Amino acid sequence: MPKRPATKTPFNAAKRSHVAFMLDLKLDIVKRHEHREGTSVIGRVHGLAPSTVHFIVKNADKIKEMARSATPLTATKVTRFRDAGMESMEQMLSTWIDDQTQRLKTPLSQCMIQQKARLLWKDITKDKPNVPEFSASRGWFDRFRKRISIHNLKMQGESASADHEAAEKFPPFLATIIKEGGYSPKQVVNLDETGLFWKKMPSQTYISKKEKTSPGFKVAKDRLTLLIGGNAEGDLKLKPLLVYRSETPLVLRGVAKGQVPVVWRSNSKVWVTGSVMHDYMFNYVSGRISRYNKENDFDDKALMMIDNAPGHPPAMVDWCKTLKLCFCLPTHDFAATYGPGRHLYIQGALHSAYHGAVD
Repeated sequence: MPKRPATKTPFNAAKRSHVAFMLDLKLDIVKRHEHREGTSVIGRVHGLAPSTVHFIVKNADKIKEMARSATPLTATKVTRFRDAGMESMEQMLSTWIDDQTQRLKTPLSQCMIQQKARLLWKDITKDKPNVPEFSASRGWFDRFRKRISIHNLKMQGESASADHEAAEKFPPFLATIIKEGGYSPKQVVNLDETGLFWKKMPSQTYISKKEKTSPGFKVAKDRLTLLIGGNAEGDLKLKPLLVYRSETPLVLRGVAKGQVPVVWRSNSKVWVTGSVMHDYMFNYVSGRISRYNKENDFDDKALMMIDNAPGHPPAMVDWCKTLKLCFCLPTHDFAATYGPGRHLYIQGALHSAYHGAVD
């Protein structure tokens, strides 16, 4: 038996508007249904579709509750009046959220906010009798979130904790060190780390519209860490420190490490650890800078700027007597002042600090 073709709605057909029904009409529909009248019959009486009648009957308990709470029979929307204690609790909770996120820079989850709301409610109502229990449900949280205009934000690494005030104070601090030490731009050196995913595959691809999925493959994320350094003048470039997971990769077998244009080190985590940093500073950096100073008839001294990372312990200040170390702010604090571009963060601070020292 052939199927009956489905009725298609014309493309330019007007969209049906939502109709709000008064409470007295809903009560009449509920009353008729309780007297065993069918939904089709009730729909014909009031000019409604059977599905609409069925929906109203399904919510009969809520409709009767509205009628018992002295809601006007001509009402089409019911507004709830909120308790004064609840208003006070939410105001205190909003203040607490601002304090945690703005002053203490503490990330907050939904569970943490709900737990704090329950504690505040318990504290506000502890001396009041017959207070209903407050569970801080998901529904309440969604309404509260809309009332105070907060939204969920994914923490973007270090950028969420940028210290703008510290970033503004650092260039004058660096200028003071340069002026007191008498360092020329040739004697101001910066070291910085960066990761290089040298075999990373794209996370997305283009395929034919006929294909629903792409062929499976294992995403390669082989990486290495580079520590790169140079002076503010730009005529001294230190040999990069390269940290890889393998001491002797297959392609470098039979090749002396001294022939490659980097200082090669390895560990399983591909991190610049304290021991790796000590070896690089003591066996290469200090000697290279001393030779550079001698070539340019400078005193054997230099100011080295380096970020405050776990692999750069405070004990570094005693490793090389000719190098004065200045631990910089984290990169994201420079970003707060100097804008995007990782290589511009330290460069901007150096430029501002050096010219401040000259002036």
